[in-house]
Amino acid sequence: QNLGLATFADASLTAYCAVVYVIWPLVSGGHETRILITKSRMIPKEGITVLQAEMCGVVIMSRLVVLASLHLAGQIQRISMSTHSKCVVSSSRRTATR
Repeated sequence: QNLGLATFADASLTAYCAVVYVIWPLVSGGHETRILITKSRMIPKEGITVLQAEMCGVVIMSRLVVLASLHLAGQIQRISMSTHSKCVVSSSRRTATR
């Protein structure tokens, strides 16, 4: 079966999280989607910035993708990793240009 993974990470000042959905095609031509795995963490008492929390969410997301891809029986055709945070995108661009 040709599977897809759709992932999302998010964070706030109190917690960060990631979720992985598995997507597979149906014989009728549509797709079925289910939550496969999630992970969340509370921010430490000392606190961290929202950017740091967003990056922690992205790290969790990437680890969940690896875990899911190792344990799914079908062949994964596509992986989509998403976050809505502009700070993650701008931070990764700054890191790439250094």
